[in-house]
Amino acid sequence: MYKQLVDSNDRAVERGISRQMLDPESRYYGGTIDPFTGVAWVNHTTGTPTDMCYWGAALSNPDSIYYRDESLLNRLLLATEFVLRFQHEDGSISPGWTNYHSPPDTAFVVVGYSQLYQLLQQQEWEPLQPVLNNMRIFLERTIPTMLTGGCHTPNHRWVLCAALGFLHEIFDLEEAVQRAEQWMDEGMDITPDGEWTERSNGIYSAVSDIMLIHAARLLNRPELLEPVRLNLRMMVYLVHPTGEIVTDYSGRQDLGSVHDLSPYYLPYAILARLDGDPLFAGMAAWAGDTLTDPGVCSVNTLIRLMLEPELQQTNDTRDALPEQYEVMLNEHFVRGEYLKQMESVGHHGRISHSRMHTDFGAPVARIRDGATSVTVMTEVPSFFALRHGKVRLLAVQLASYFNPGYVPMQQMTRLSEGYRLTGEQKKVTTAQSLRTCCQNRLHQPSVHGTCCLIRVVSLLMSRPSV
Repeated sequence: MYKQLVDSNDRAVERGISRQMLDPESRYYGGTIDPFTGVAWVNHTTGTPTDMCYWGAALSNPDSIYYRDESLLNRLLLATEFVLRFQHEDGSISPGWTNYHSPPDTAFVVVGYSQLYQLLQQQEWEPLQPVLNNMRIFLERTIPTMLTGGCHTPNHRWVLCAALGFLHEIFDLEEAVQRAEQWMDEGMDITPDGEWTERSNGIYSAVSDIMLIHAARLLNRPELLEPVRLNLRMMVYLVHPTGEIVTDYSGRQDLGSVHDLSPYYLPYAILARLDGDPLFAGMAAWAGDTLTDPGVCSVNTLIRLMLEPELQQTNDTRDALPEQYEVMLNEHFVRGEYLKQMESVGHHGRISHSRMHTDFGAPVARIRDGATSVTVMTEVPSFFALRHGKVRLLAVQLASYFNPGYVPMQQMTRLSEGYRLTGEQKKVTTAQSLRTCCQNRLHQPSVHGTCCLIRVVSLLMSRPSV
């Protein structure tokens, strides 16, 4: 697995080299062009910092064909200069297409940049010093926005905590610890069965896991590992036999998309080593089989393996992984009580540029029998999914002809054989809205009065309840 990552990283180095802008007259001079947009960005996914991580890992690794390659080092230096030019005066970065001057997006870069900085520091290679100087300047400039900035989504809090932990480690910054404690005081957004708020098994659950692992180590808060353990145990039951993650009920952009276990390699490997847990070790081995590239800047697996070489080997105990089970997640979670309290706290149910995640903690049943994998879900359009070999079925929906359209199942009850799903949607038509409807048409020809009557009747009749 390690050798495969090294080879993959070398190929990523080549791709980045081909995309670096070397025209001194270009405003993107030194940056690597995002192949999807044709523009160089400073972000942790398709941005220049990700290519910098590939290049830095290769320069630091005797197993790489680019080990201490001075031409690549010069390119890395140009990239650090590009990043500094595109850093805002407040120390933040903008991903390029959303979240401008964004503290959490800056935090993602800080987490990846810090680990690369620490790896390069270990090399004792004098030509690296200008690169290290520029990287340290970037990190130091982020401190004000990391100490004061807010965030957009639940997982961003834990990314900010990890970033603050790295800044504390590099700059001995006590204020970073204090700011992280403010975020942690909000409490963990996870159910007793291990489900994070965003229900994003393909992307953000793994993000929350690895960021809290970093924060636990850097801030000396081992209790932060407890929710990670909960999620990793839950994820044992949320992988299809092929290694594909269950995403059919996600609350984020991975909904219905294909994702594998690779983002979970580090969380499982780190906790397997820490806890001596054969279940975690088996999941780490399974996840390791899916690792085909090092990953983006914030979660670059190869850099972490070079910083912690002991993670390069895992005990392959996949015989500990269950292949037959039936579990119901969040069966006893008192979700209704949380929903009742929503109007009385914080935003009072009114937020912008995000979503409420009211599906948090909704019940999900998972059934596996060898090659057959079944998911029964609530709070999504489709409430049943089945996999068997190459067969992939996503069904079934109930919908009304009129608005609000599909009716998601909201409750699930376990029966002696099977599950009962129930859902209810209401549409209230007030007398005032009906009066307004008709008054707006009184001055128009009688045909519109007829239309108004038809609309009133249809409004009264279209109250679906399933």
